[in-house]
Amino acid sequence: MILVTLAAALLFWGRDYLVLRIGPPMRIPRRVWLYSAVVFMMAMLVGTLTLSFGPYEFLGIFHSPQVFVALIGFHLAAGITCFWLKQTERYDRAWLVAMIPAPGVWFLLAQATFLPAYGWGTFTTSLTVGLVSALWITLMIVTVLQMKRRPMPVEDMDFAIGLAGWSNCVAIGLVSITI
Repeated sequence: MILVTLAAALLFWGRDYLVLRIGPPMRIPRRVWLYSAVVFMMAMLVGTLTLSFGPYEFLGIFHSPQVFVALIGFHLAAGITCFWLKQTERYDRAWLVAMIPAPGVWFLLAQATFLPAYGWGTFTTSLTVGLVSALWITLMIVTVLQMKRRPMPVEDMDFAIGLAGWSNCVAIGLVSITI
């Protein structure tokens, strides 16, 4: 379970890293800070729900058929959007793909962080989610802002958008397997 979660997190972190670099290089810092705000808000949502329901009741919600269908539909729509952006060559808007949170990966991250925190209490479990998201954001800020600000070649942009689309397809499979 932990290895699957780490692989999914690495895949989606790489997706976001590549997609955030698409578009005008002068706007990369603004995109990275906006992305960080989105990830922070998602972590706050997961942390708040964990505090409200408790970690295992929160995970129990994800095992309902309605949430399962919603997760599949969300990742399917995100994947189709990525493939549409690639087909229409709308590279100037492709960075917005990184702003779409991946709920399947957040579910896996929550499940993986709740397992070691078993018995630690609701607050500690919620704090663990916050620490994982802080690490995610910090690594993204450091790596993207360290890159030289030169435009990506079209082939690299095609690859990044294609990877984003296929990573959402992989998330559908991961959600299906883990739930």
